[in-house]
Amino acid sequence: MNRYVALGSSMAAGPGIRPPAPGAPRAAGRSARNYPHLVAHALGLDLCDVTFSGATTAHLLSERQRGVPPQIETLNGSEALVTITIGGNDVGYVPLLMAAALPGPLRRLPAVAELLDPGRREQALGEVEPALRAVGAAVRSRSPYARVVFVDYLTRLLYT
Repeated sequence: MNRYVALGSSMAAGPGIRPPAPGAPRAAGRSARNYPHLVAHALGLDLCDVTFSGATTAHLLSERQRGVPPQIETLNGSEALVTITIGGNDVGYVPLLMAAALPGPLRRLPAVAELLDPGRREQALGEVEPALRAVGAAVRSRSPYARVVFVDYLTRLLYT
């Protein structure tokens, strides 16, 4: 068992990091130097990278993304390692970071204030938890002998 499957969104795909991964759909934004490629090289594993920019937990579990089957379908039980970086698009991680970086007066605009509302953020986080549990259970079911690692997003910076 030398197979490594990388599942996830743009934080794993590495859009904008040159060079792009050969054979990857352009819309995936997948880099040949993203962390899955670096891990596979360092550990001598055969990589199957299906990360895709914009992916949500639904794209990983059950929904096609831009014509590509759900990422979970890549798993066949022969994996030694599966990494998962998912959930940020479910909770609006990037729009939240962008909104938090705006000057104070712009953060008070209704649409921006809604993004930054702590209650809305807590609700989104509460809703993604069961989806992440479902991802873990589905991966474990399809790859019972693999080491499964959830890879976190960037450390969240508080805005003031």
